[in-house]
Amino acid sequence: MACGIASGPLVLAEIAAPVPTLPVNTLEEATPLPAQPETVPEPPVVQTAVSAEQATTTIDIGTRKWKIFTTLDLRCTYDDNIFISDDRKQSDFYFTVAPGLAFGWGDYRSHVKPQDEFDHIYEIKPWEVGEEKTNYFFASYTANWTSFVHHPSENALDHDLLVDSQWQFQKLTLGVKSRFQTLDSPDIDVGDRVHRAIFTESVDGNYWISDKTSVDVKLNDSYRDYRDQLDSNEFVDENWLNYQLFPKTNVGVGATFGYLTVQDSPSQTYEQLQLGVTWFPTDKFSVRANGGIEYRQTHSTSGNRLGGVFGLGASYLPFDGTEIGLDAYRRTENSAVFPGDNFTATGISARIKQRLFQRLYGTLLGGYISSIYDDVPGSRFAKREDDFLYVQLGLSFDFTKWSSIDISYQYRQNESTQSGPTFHQNLANVRVNILF
Repeated sequence: MACGIASGPLVLAEIAAPVPTLPVNTLEEATPLPAQPETVPEPPVVQTAVSAEQATTTIDIGTRKWKIFTTLDLRCTYDDNIFISDDRKQSDFYFTVAPGLAFGWGDYRSHVKPQDEFDHIYEIKPWEVGEEKTNYFFASYTANWTSFVHHPSENALDHDLLVDSQWQFQKLTLGVKSRFQTLDSPDIDVGDRVHRAIFTESVDGNYWISDKTSVDVKLNDSYRDYRDQLDSNEFVDENWLNYQLFPKTNVGVGATFGYLTVQDSPSQTYEQLQLGVTWFPTDKFSVRANGGIEYRQTHSTSGNRLGGVFGLGASYLPFDGTEIGLDAYRRTENSAVFPGDNFTATGISARIKQRLFQRLYGTLLGGYISSIYDDVPGSRFAKREDDFLYVQLGLSFDFTKWSSIDISYQYRQNESTQSGPTFHQNLANVRVNILF
């Protein structure tokens, strides 16, 4: 609902796709797909989009009755570097079976869609909602079993439990979301496959002071429990004052306050002051941007840091069946492997989806992330810099409105000033999605 910056350890198995709202939204929780921290997007291992028609017609979203449905995700992947390390490069085939059960009431369309790089294309945009009430309750559980052919010790059963709700009144909108995940997947910060559990809770509110002025408040708490790395807990308070400057242009000023604790490290507090703008001149084009400064204090030391943060995104639908997106960002995160270390992640990503035939879609996506580690005062670890690059090609075919098959290839590489995190990786994947 407003601009913001979240934090968390670098993970190659989570992704957050920002959605243009009032004025912008860059604070997203982790999802069971790849990313660095939950707000530093990285490519999903095997995600290609299905049609918007499938995403919006699968469930009768106009009804206020309860709906119960099940999902099934089947994947086969070849990975030539399962531990994302050139020092001990090993390849393998692995299979994933992910059944899920969900139920919801109201307008929960944003949850009944593919979880991939194109999420924001299927989200309900503010100018599409109008005066319609968007009350909903949605809950889902997905079990994700991954089995390796030659490395059975890496077999894992992951879980994803989500409860989300929103209630809209005449001028006030309230939302509550809670999520629990366990993930066994590569982590670039660590330079290996890791096991972790993630708990996230958020409460947000939007109040319209007048026809053109609104206030957004979002409270978010994220706890990460690692099996062998550094646990962390972060609380963030986002506050935005928004104003509709023109019919299709919204501007805002935001203040964010955060408190971060990391195992075996001094705690940190930070404040952010940002300006944001959202511009949607047509139904086919939208731009969002936010940027400002962050002042971060490290407790138990005299170290205070002043830096910049920003987020930029654009979505363009030039022709029928063509979707183009661009995102860029800069933010500070904490390391899950080096006590007392932070890093600044600056990245850019682009994606194109093209309908080739009536039910066949092609996707091309890629991105670059620069991560510069900067120890807080008192840290004893060597300085590190990473340059991560990825590109993915994919084809998706919709058998019906409730089933599709995806084929994708992805190349990734990370060049680091330290040998351990450096890796080059090729992945090939076949995936079948079914919604009952």
